[in-house]
Amino acid sequence: MLLMSSTLSPDPFAWFGALTLVLLVIPAILGLLIQYWIIRMGVKHGILAADRQRARTTWASNGWERERL
Repeated sequence: MLLMSSTLSPDPFAWFGALTLVLLVIPAILGLLIQYWIIRMGVKHGILAADRQRARTTWASNGWERERL
């Protein structure tokens, strides 16, 4: 007697694909997106800091006083 041989019964391993997607693929994609965002923000703030430093150096080397402007 074959108990699970009916075509109407669900496959006992059908959940494996969905479970793999939920447990492995989605967290990996979210992790990559978070890493991308952190690196992007670091680069942005690094460029802004370099621009501010460059502006300070330029003002100081020209002998201009910022307070007068």
